[in-house]
Amino acid sequence: MGSRVASTFRDPIALTVGGLAVYRLTRLVVEDTIAEPIRDRIVEAAPEGRLAYFLTCPWCVSVWVGFAWAGLAVAAPAVAAPVGAALAWSAAAGLLSSLE
Repeated sequence: MGSRVASTFRDPIALTVGGLAVYRLTRLVVEDTIAEPIRDRIVEAAPEGRLAYFLTCPWCVSVWVGFAWAGLAVAAPAVAAPVGAALAWSAAAGLLSSLE
């Protein structure tokens, strides 16, 4: 398992796909309209606004999403590969469409 972990994090394609997947998931949590109802309920229920800050801070969310993605990439690479590809393609399409 140790060599699989090391090779996962040395592969430039896997790192790029993972980075784009983490970006897309972070954006989904922090900014996307589709998650707004859930995010708003959590923010309203949270005391003292700390959770609200966390859910609206891309730097904060991306750290935890990155840890979760790294765990998935190591524990279930057969799941991470297609899910990561779909998320990476979504991220690329969104980024490219913002250039129009």
